[in-house]
Amino acid sequence: MKIGDHRFSRQGHADDPREASAAEAEAILTLARPRLADAGAYKVLGARACYYDVEDAERFIVEPVGDRAFIMSGFSGHGFKFGAVLGLAVAAAAGDAALAKSLPGWAAGELPPPAGLLALSSVAHKHAH
Repeated sequence: MKIGDHRFSRQGHADDPREASAAEAEAILTLARPRLADAGAYKVLGARACYYDVEDAERFIVEPVGDRAFIMSGFSGHGFKFGAVLGLAVAAAAGDAALAKSLPGWAAGELPPPAGLLALSSVAHKHAH
């Protein structure tokens, strides 16, 4: 089982080694134990600390930098959930200047899905809310 928290410290650098301390692991376990049946039966095999690319408001950043090039960032851990739909949106916008112009606001959750993304609207609606 893997458990973790969703706190960002904005400390350190991704190229530097980062080990989770025993105190950090225990703090997460303290939060998890009341939610686990037979919590005392679990053994900690290891603890890790991860660096995430995160924007201050935890919004996705998708910015066109040419006709067919985009910068995508700000994914933190939720990029695993929405990376595919954002990739499809960027692919649809490649070469479509109007769609490319509307992607930043949509990706940040500030605008409804643009007309060029109607095929993705059910997934996009979940992201925007």
